[in-house]
Amino acid sequence: MLLKLSSASTAAAAAAGLLLSPSKLLQSVNAVEFDPDALRLSCSDASTSPATPLHLSEVDTTYDSVTILLDPIGDIGAASETSSTESSSATTTGRMCVLSRWTANLADKSAGLGYYFPLGRSVAGIPGEGTFVNGTLFDGEGNDGDWTRPAGKASWQLRYTCGVAENSGDNFAIGDYLCEVTLPKTSRQNLKNPILTDELNAPYYLTYYERTVSLRNELSRFLHQNTFGPTSEELDALEHVYDAIADESYLENSTTPSSSTPLTHEEAMMKLQVEWVKAQMDPTTFTSGKFSSHREYWRKRLNPRRWETYRIGEAGPAPCELHSRWRKFAFTDYDVQNSRALRWGNVDLGGSYQTQPGHRITVETVILEGLPSATPSISLMPSYSSRPTPLPTLPVPTGSPVATATDSP
Repeated sequence: MLLKLSSASTAAAAAAGLLLSPSKLLQSVNAVEFDPDALRLSCSDASTSPATPLHLSEVDTTYDSVTILLDPIGDIGAASETSSTESSSATTTGRMCVLSRWTANLADKSAGLGYYFPLGRSVAGIPGEGTFVNGTLFDGEGNDGDWTRPAGKASWQLRYTCGVAENSGDNFAIGDYLCEVTLPKTSRQNLKNPILTDELNAPYYLTYYERTVSLRNELSRFLHQNTFGPTSEELDALEHVYDAIADESYLENSTTPSSSTPLTHEEAMMKLQVEWVKAQMDPTTFTSGKFSSHREYWRKRLNPRRWETYRIGEAGPAPCELHSRWRKFAFTDYDVQNSRALRWGNVDLGGSYQTQPGHRITVETVILEGLPSATPSISLMPSYSSRPTPLPTLPVPTGSPVATATDSP
């Protein structure tokens, strides 16, 4: 467990001999030795104009990296949050401080070139990513409001070290809770000519953000996370439940109002969400009286194309059965594969696929004049011979024709 010590308590601990080494303090407090010459920055000045970047003219990483100290957001902007809460208790205010760098110099920025590149953020109520002491990670989660890396390229370029200062410096004293980060050099070697250097004096900014979320928007966000989307009727019902929970008229299996003190907004929202989840899990509150299944609903209305065939061109499970599947065509590519395996056997069973190439055939039309002398036989069994059956022919004479002449009498 990590504890935040004030300057007075830390000085008293040092006088008592408790600040001997960082390793002895890890069980109680995260003591860090910060750069004594580092510049100390805070979002307190930027909080006067929310969402307006504050230029850090003292930071210059053109030719070398720079180490700076940042104050966590802490109580910065909490005064405005308190005033807004008093005016409307059913609202939530979020506070965040962001460190960013412009991707071009100031001249290009004035010309509209470049963009803000985030380097870190400190969010009220959100813990940091971990506790680093002398480059070693000792805890998997930091304190609330600790500076942390954003997702993306900056996550592997930077690392924030937060904790209580065990030393003093030009801009901080022993016991101050700070976060340290080293900003890399912005100038780079020219890709075409390694002798040259592409200089970049990129400006840095601190921006304070503050956002107030109304009760209805917070309820809408809750339903978005747990349902397929809110409706106006559901939001109206939840707002009514919230009003009942927030005051003393909320009843819990009783006919008398609760005698407890009114709940805060966070407590009322938590109670509303718990009651909503319980109602979702109680089948007695359902119209059908039983649980519904998304899988059952999906399967009943599923209408895919059936491509599996067990015999060539067959629809299944049976042509006349309920829910049988049909196609608008006879054969598929899968039928072609099946036909090869069915005729010659599966390769896994020692057979081989049919690979007979196609060939041209010539069809000859024969016209018969008159009736044949013999009636062809008719069989009820189909012929499996690959040779065509010859057509019946007229009797052939056995001798050579002889021309005769008849004399006149």
